[in-house]
Amino acid sequence: MGISAEILVRPRSTSTGRISVLIVCVLVLGVPAWGVYALYAHQEALRRHWGGISGPACPLATRDWEELAGTRTPHRITYAKTAFRYVFGAADCASVPDGRFITMDAYYVCQFTRPLMLEAAAGGRTVRYEPGWGRRATVKVRNGQLSCVIGGWSNPDDR
Repeated sequence: MGISAEILVRPRSTSTGRISVLIVCVLVLGVPAWGVYALYAHQEALRRHWGGISGPACPLATRDWEELAGTRTPHRITYAKTAFRYVFGAADCASVPDGRFITMDAYYVCQFTRPLMLEAAAGGRTVRYEPGWGRRATVKVRNGQLSCVIGGWSNPDDR
C-alpha cells in the first residue's frame, strides 16, 4: 500500500489564498494600530481643549457665602476627590492627560459658567475664590495643588 502521487503534490497557490492571508495580516496589525492612534488622538484633544484655558488668576474671596448668596444654598459637586461648592451657573469637568504621549497620569480641570463665589477642597486644603458675577472660572487640580483662572470657553462648541 503506497501513497498515491496525488496526495504528495503540493496544493497550488491561488490569488484568492494570497489575498486572504494579506487581509488577515492587515487586520492583525491594523486594528491595534488604529486603537493606539484613536487613544492618542483623544488624549491630544483633551490636552488641547482643556489645557489651553488661560486668564488672570481668580481673586481670593473676601466675603462670606451669606453676604453674596443670601439664603441660597450653594451647589455641591465632587470630581476626582475634589469637592466644589459654587453659587450660580453650571460646572463641566475633565481629566486631562499629564504627559506627552499616551499616559494614565492626569490632572483635573473644572470650568464653571458664572459661579460668583467658588470653593474648592482637595488634599486637605480648601480655597475660596470670588471670580465675580457673570465671569467664567476654571479650576485646575494638578499634583494636589489648586489654581483658578478667570476664563474659559464662551461656547461649548469652542472646545
